[in-house]
Amino acid sequence: MAMADSGERLPLTRDSILSEAVEILKTHGIAGFRLKDLASNMGVTIPTLYRYFEDREDIVTSAYVRALQVQAEDLDVLLSDDNPAFTSMLDIYDFFELIIGLTATSDLREHRLVRLRAMAATSHDEHLRREVSESFQIMDNAVMRVIERGQREGIIDPTVDAGSLSLLLRSVALGLALWDFDPGREGDLTDYWSVVSRAFGAFRVDRG
Repeated sequence: MAMADSGERLPLTRDSILSEAVEILKTHGIAGFRLKDLASNMGVTIPTLYRYFEDREDIVTSAYVRALQVQAEDLDVLLSDDNPAFTSMLDIYDFFELIIGLTATSDLREHRLVRLRAMAATSHDEHLRREVSESFQIMDNAVMRVIERGQREGIIDPTVDAGSLSLLLRSVALGLALWDFDPGREGDLTDYWSVVSRAFGAFRVDRG
């Protein structure tokens, strides 16, 4: 059941429904997402959910858009200049290498499919498509800040266009969805990660 920190049930709103829907999708994926479970967790009936959404597809689509927004906001905070976890640009650069490697693992399949599903599911909805676009812009701005800082500190090649490098880095997670949808795939992503790591490292100039 969706509860506030105080232990009380959250008020039923579109936002609270989406928050619970995101949690269910994280655990069970789209195939295991049931309105019955969502309604039960919220302490309401399925018809009550339809006061806030048109149908199951509307809930799932909106939930993926919300999950993408959360990803964007988390990345923006994580890569802020005042994050105490990163005392230097080197810390952030090493973090990028770590997080891209983790993103390439099968365990995060559902996490990395959020972007693809959010984009694909909003092709018919101008409002949701705008929200997806805004989330990608937040991600781009966050990554761009780090790249430009790295260029100022002599870690990243200053001749590289920051926007292009940002797009390359952000495309890694999205591109992995192709691997997820390939029914003939074998093994893991070790070789893929090796190639990505080499390409990423090519822009670093402090290791002569």
